[in-house]
Amino acid sequence: MDYDRDGLLDLFAANYIDFDLKNAPLPESGLCRYKGIAVACGPPGLTGGKNVLYHNRGDGTFEDVTSAAGLARVVPTMGSNFGDLDNDGFLDMYLGTGTPSFGALMPNVVLRNDAGRRFQDVTTATGMGQLQKGHGIAFVDIDNDGDEDVVLNSGGAVPGDEYTESLFENPGNGNNWIAVRLVGVKTNRAAIGAKIRVTLPDASSGSALRYREVTSGVQAGGQPFTVEFDRVIDQPGQPEKREHYRWHYVTALP
Repeated sequence: MDYDRDGLLDLFAANYIDFDLKNAPLPESGLCRYKGIAVACGPPGLTGGKNVLYHNRGDGTFEDVTSAAGLARVVPTMGSNFGDLDNDGFLDMYLGTGTPSFGALMPNVVLRNDAGRRFQDVTTATGMGQLQKGHGIAFVDIDNDGDEDVVLNSGGAVPGDEYTESLFENPGNGNNWIAVRLVGVKTNRAAIGAKIRVTLPDASSGSALRYREVTSGVQAGGQPFTVEFDRVIDQPGQPEKREHYRWHYVTALP
């Protein structure tokens, strides 16, 4: 994901636990048992891992900006995905959380991207803190109204811990939008891997650059092949001049 909208792909690593083979309890230790049988110890009892955000320096190296971005916290993440919830041009994140324990209940986490500077926890404000164990997540404009909704796959690994799918409908905002669906001719039909860059006519509301890559999703989640771009409005009600968009389509595929 390009979290700061500089046209360079950054890296977000969703860590579940800190696991060291040198110190991990072995089945023969007797510390972990399942139905009376010694088994390898799972996540319960192990130290939770912190998610990590790496900023692309543009020279082939990455900088750990986890603390600066407000992400230095333990979140047992089992699924994650990104999208633009408020149409401000910066990619937000939804983290599906949980542990294998049947009795484990914890809210999934919604993180708003504050103009590429840091991420704000808006879980409570958005009402999207589903308590069930989160896995597959998709950002998709399911009702085609110009804002991205979120589909969440939930449920645990043990019998009886199933849960229904959840759909969070975005209430919308005052920002305009455009949708792009690429069709591969010489490459794959879905254009997966294609990069799209949109330049706005001015940067009065921030950077004029909008950058997206067509993907099929991340981790356990999926993404639609249609890519949406925002257009921040300084004066609500003013018509959008779409003819002023400059499109740059670059594909890294042969």
